Formats: sequence, structure tokens, C-alpha cells
Amino acid sequence: MKIYYFLSSLTRPKFQEIVGKIKILSEWQTPETLIDRYYQKMWRYQSDAIQEADFLEALSYVKHLQQELSISYAEILTQIEWIYDENFFIFNEELYIQRATGINSIDYSQQEIRFVSARDSFQAPFFLILTEIANSTSNLKIIKLNSRLDRWMYSDKIYYISLLYRDREKYFWDIAFPMFLNPTPRFVREFFSFVSERMGNKLLVKKNFMEMWLGVRALKVDELWDDRLEYFIEKFIPTKPMTFHGIYVLPFMDIKKEYRIYYTMQGKQVKIYSVKNRRNTVSEELFQKSSFSIYKNIPVAWEYMEPVLLGKKELDFIKKICIKCLDKCWVLEFFEDSFGKLHFCEVNFLGGSLMFIWQDQENMMKYYEDAFQLHS
Repeated sequence: MKIYYFLSSLTRPKFQEIVGKIKILSEWQTPETLIDRYYQKMWRYQSDAIQEADFLEALSYVKHLQQELSISYAEILTQIEWIYDENFFIFNEELYIQRATGINSIDYSQQEIRFVSARDSFQAPFFLILTEIANSTSNLKIIKLNSRLDRWMYSDKIYYISLLYRDREKYFWDIAFPMFLNPTPRFVREFFSFVSERMGNKLLVKKNFMEMWLGVRALKVDELWDDRLEYFIEKFIPTKPMTFHGIYVLPFMDIKKEYRIYYTMQGKQVKIYSVKNRRNTVSEELFQKSSFSIYKNIPVAWEYMEPVLLGKKELDFIKKICIKCLDKCWVLEFFEDSFGKLHFCEVNFLGGSLMFIWQDQENMMKYYEDAFQLHS
């Protein structure tokens, strides 16, 4: 068993103090004796006492493990890594940890792996995807007091990706989800170098919340010089890594045609009202731009497509995604690459209506009317 116990919400000196105290556990030093000696009590003042509940919680978990596994405290401590500023990331279904010594694989195929905390928030998007991976194996566990990952409250991009993740190979391409507890330029560059070895030098980085294409960036990894990297870190990597905000990384693809589908769903019946195709004019200059801001950084042309012109391949793709996403109305975006393969892009917040004249005006009005009817 390998356990990653998170204490990253502490200051570094307090983290070092708490872990230092825990490491003296032995047959004659138990959680009870350490708490009695070092934990602050009411009505008893100690200048060297620890007041943080993290200390009590971590020792309680160690005691729980001793009772669960029936092994010594010394053996238990060899299985726990105390996490403060290590980075983690997911590449497809593979897990990795990034330390000062480099990037190492976390192999959950041969042993049980636990991510544990009582106090650290596990609400980074990384944990949402990790939960989906954990659902397919008994060797991966996320242990967090009062965890609410099963009640994700945001309709962000990674949420919809998580709903489709068990069928990742059908709907996606290679994809990575980093969680930077330590977003220094060295570590960020090392992460992107690692990913580029698997995805190629040209990458696409997306924030999980909608920002009208300002939260999308094209990168050439071999051009991530220090000044550009620092600007990227400032604009794209959350300063509070355990919040709902995060990024994900994809290979940059040659898009043949992009689809925006306005639909409603009742039961398992999907009704398509309007289809817009978007054609982008992409040049090498895009990799020097700070975002995917359309019109400004990417010339865009919108085209209207009659829904009846969608082929069986597209219709099957749309229906399967809509059923998995469960919502009664939304806007689905996907694209066809230069090899004819369809890729899921995102489901978004009833984005701009992009209404064309004549028939599309009637279709879009009907779309919104039916959406309200489904929720009445």
C-alpha cells in the first residue's frame, strides 16, 4: 500500500514540525503519547505545543491504519508520503507525482494507492477525474472527510469530460490534468516537457471554466522560454490549487470542421434544433498569442447547417454524449479532425445563440421555448 497524505494547507515550518513529530512514532511512542506530549490542551499552556488540528487528524489516521492493517507504526510510516508541495497529474488513465527529484509513475495496478486528507480541500478538477479512474479499480481510493466530489456543483468543461471519461478513447484524444501545488517555472516546464514527449511539441491548454476563448492557449513546448512561461503561469495556473479551478492539456489538432449543436433531451430522446459550423483560419502566429480570442487572434467564419444534413456518424456521436451528460438542454461542441474522426470538445452554458436569418430564427426560438417547457 502507498498513501499520499496531504498537509499542503499548512505553512512550511508547521508542516515540517508536524511531520517531524509524527516520524518519532515507535512501539513506545504511540499517537496517544505524542498527543499527550505535543498537542495543545485547554487549561494547560505549553510554549512548544502544536495547536493545528492537522496534527491530531494525521495521528488519528495513523492509529486507524494500525488497527486496520495490524502492523507496527514503523511499518505504517514507510507507506505514507506526507504531501506539501509535490505536484500530481493524470495522463489518460496513468497517474504521476512530481517531486524535486523528478517525475515518477504511481502504479495502482499492483498495489492499493490512497489519497488522504482530513483538512485539505480535494476539490481541484484533478480529483474529479481521479474519482472517475478510481471507479474502475479497487486499488485506488480517495479518502477525505465529508468529500463532495460526487456532488460537483459546476457545469464546467472538466465536469462534462468526467462524465464521458470511462469511454475516453471513444470521445477524446490524449489528455492530461495537472494539479500544481508547486507551480515554479522549473516544475511547470518539466511537466510540459514530459507531456510533449507523448503528445507532440504543439499543445492546447484549456481552463476548465468558460472564458470566451480567453482561457485557451496554444503552446510550442520548445518555445516556453522563461519570460513566456512566467506569463503563462500567472494567467493559467490557479494560485489556490485546491479550488475548483484547473487546466487540462491536449495535443494541438488540425480541425477540419467544428460543430455547435443546440439540443434538448427528454428521457433518451435527443432533439436537435440548430447546427452551426465554425471554420478557423489558423497560422503559426497563433502559438505566439496569449489566448484563442476569436476574431482578434483567430479569424473565424460561422456557417449554418440544416440539422437534417447531419450524417449517422454525427447523430450517433451526439446522442451518446447527450445521454451521458444528462442535461435537458445545452450546447454541444465537437469537431472532425483531418482524418475524419470526431472528437468531443465541450458542453457549454447555452452560449451565444449565433442566430441566422429565416429558418434558423424560427428554430432557435423553438429551442428556447422547448427548453423552458422541459423545466416547467
